[in-house]
Parts: sequence; C-alpha cells; structure tokens
Amino acid sequence: MPECAAGEYLIAMFHHSANAPVSRRDIMRLAAAGSLGLMPAAGLGQEDAQLRQRRVWLRLLLEQVEQDVGAGKPLTEQERYLAGLTRVKTIYLDDSSGDLILEGPGEDKWEVRADGTAIGAKSGEPLLQLDDFAVAWRNANDGSPPPSVSLEHRQESIQRMRDFIRGTPQPTTAAARADYTRRLQEAWGLQDAVTGGVPTNTRFNKVMVDADWEMKRVSLGLAETGVKDFPTYVDLEFKDLRRRVLAEGVGARKPDGGSRFWFFPAYTDFAHSEKLDAVAIPDNPVQLLTESHFRNMAEGRQVQQDPSTAAKEFADAFTKQYAAVAEHAVIFGELRNLFDWVAVARLIRLIDAPRRLGWDMGYLRRGYPVNQLNVPGTMPGQVALRHAEVKIAAGLASLVFPARGGVSIDVAPRLARDRASLLESQRKTRLRDRPRRGFFS
Repeated sequence: MPECAAGEYLIAMFHHSANAPVSRRDIMRLAAAGSLGLMPAAGLGQEDAQLRQRRVWLRLLLEQVEQDVGAGKPLTEQERYLAGLTRVKTIYLDDSSGDLILEGPGEDKWEVRADGTAIGAKSGEPLLQLDDFAVAWRNANDGSPPPSVSLEHRQESIQRMRDFIRGTPQPTTAAARADYTRRLQEAWGLQDAVTGGVPTNTRFNKVMVDADWEMKRVSLGLAETGVKDFPTYVDLEFKDLRRRVLAEGVGARKPDGGSRFWFFPAYTDFAHSEKLDAVAIPDNPVQLLTESHFRNMAEGRQVQQDPSTAAKEFADAFTKQYAAVAEHAVIFGELRNLFDWVAVARLIRLIDAPRRLGWDMGYLRRGYPVNQLNVPGTMPGQVALRHAEVKIAAGLASLVFPARGGVSIDVAPRLARDRASLLESQRKTRLRDRPRRGFFS
C-alpha cells in the first residue's frame, strides 16, 4: 500500500451477484495514498442573542491570579474561565490604566465537566479558558511554529494492511463485512499524535488531538453531526464512484486516494480604530479546506480547482454547518476557542500593545502555572465500509484508501480600518465601565 502520513482506512465496495474476481494486484493498484485531516472551519455567533456583553480587564485579572497563586490558593472558576466569556469579539486598549480589555458574550452560570470543559448554562457553548490563552500567548512570543497536531501512521501498520488485504477474501455478507472491518481496524492499529508549537501535556494540545480524531469520524460517517442530511465525505465519494461504475463498468476511474482536510482560519481582516486601540474579531473563525486548497493558501499561491468534487463538497458543507455541528459536538466549539485565542495573542503583538501599555504580560508568559495533563500520544485508527449492489456485466471492485489528519492554527491577521468609527465610540464607552472591584463588568 502506498505510503501516507497518517490515516484510517475507508473500504468502499461494489458488488454484484456474478461475483467476478478482481485480483489483489488490482485492488492494491486502486489503493491510494490520500488523506483526511483536521484543521479549524466556520465559527459560532448565535449565543450573542442570548448573552449580555462582558468585559474582562486582563491586567486586573492576572494581578488577582498572581496574588492567589502566590498565596497558595487555587484559581477560582471566575478566574479560570474569564468570568464566563464564550468568545472574544473586541480588544480594547485602556492606555490610562495600562490595561487590555477583552469583550464578548458572557455566561453568569456554567457547568464544569469531568474533563475540565466548562459549558454555559444559557448558550450551551464552551467557555474560554485562561490556560489556553497562556499557551497561545507563549506560542506567539517564543518563536515557535503555529500550534498544530497530526496523527501519523506507523510503518508496521502499512505492512499489516498489505498482508491483510492480500490474504483476506472480500466479504459478501453483512456479518462478514462487520468482521472484515473489525480486523482491518486491528491491522491498522494506533496512530501517533505529533504536536507542534505547544507543549504536549496541555489542555490546548488535548483539544486539538480530540478534534482531529472526531473530524475523521465525521468524515467516515462514524460520528453523528446533529445536522439533518449532513453529507459525509465517504458517502459522497462512494456515491460518485457508484455512479461512474454504473456508467463505465468496474474499469471506471477510482478516487485517487481520498482527500486530506484541514481546519484553517477563515478570518483574515480585522477591523480597527484609527489609533489601533480597538480591534474587532470577526465571527466564523474557522473553515474546512481540502489538502490542495490548504496548501495553496498556506503557501500564498492562487487557489486551483480541487481534484475531488466530493472532497470539496464535504469541506464546504462542514464549513457552512460548523456552528450546528459544534452545538452537537462540543469539541468543535472548544477548537474554535483555540483559534480565537491564537488570533487574540497575535493581534496583541501586531498592534504593539505591550509597549504601548507599558506591560509585557510577563506573568502569563513565564509565571502562570498552566495545568499539566496526561494527553495520550496515540489514537486508535478508524475504519468505515460501504457496500452496494451494482448491476453491471462483471466484476467486484474494492477501494482502500487512508485518511490522515491534522490541525494547524496559523492565524495571520490583516488590519482593516473601521471607516464608520464605531470602534472609537465603543471604546470610549467601555473605558468608563472599568470595575472598581474585581476584574470584569
């Protein structure tokens, strides 16, 4: 089987009653080295209609956190979850006090789950977490590459897959297909999680790994999205292949290996005030891209037509429905929050806030104790199988290709002047709201 960076194996089967044999060489020739991955798709914004806008004075917050940590006290939930913020929609510089204000919709009550996720009582959205911001801020300041993760196959997995495909008859019944899928998954085995830009023992990394893995399950039709008639990639590719087999026979061109999907920042232009003392962060921070689209954008090339119609259709559908999918699977809301934190960290540097405020946020970078987690270094591979009776003259056609994964949070903000001067007027109002006690209003 061709080499690939990581993957699950998708088995798409075409079968008819004549059961004409197809050689293992043909099957191997059709196997492709494609991939499937993860990287952040579209953002959320519906909670704004339910929640009041909350402002967190970051310097006040970190001073309070530093005092508590120095006194040996645990962080309060208000400190850890930034007083219930679910998004950061605007950043304001308060130069009179040398502070930086984060504004966005905020919850008054929330539930903290066993895994550390905090879910807002009204919106059902995951809250932003200070640990994640600390990791994003350190990444933006220490010369590291953008936060990323990919699930990589092991070399011995390739050989096991080859041996299994060559030595195992194609299943012809539902029970045989279930057993075939189980054994194929066992042959594929574990994948190694390879992280870049952030420590592996952080919640930040865990969210990326879990979201990557869940995206693969969605693409292979193994996880529900909560969206009616949501088109999974495996079904779209299978439908297209079935159509071509019906029209052209078993010799029809097969998919050339599947596609790798990347979650990638969707926002680039950030509106700002004339003096760069207020910056708005757009909704819909993430999009899902195919491999070719992602590579073209990441390398600054003109976007070319995608080689796979099915891959593009799946990526576009996931991007369009990201908010709805994230309502069903909180992990994608958590991933969206990581994208926002990376954007916030890079924007703070881009507008030169530390120098202008006379505050380098050094405690967040060096002294703040980020919780350490035991994040698994491996994830189990996943297998999906599709089967259909196709009335053609002869032949059984099988398709095997791997699905690879990865998350890369590379936000490159471009500043765009707010011509209506709304941000200037908003900032003046917000500065008058500075709390006399605590760190939020």
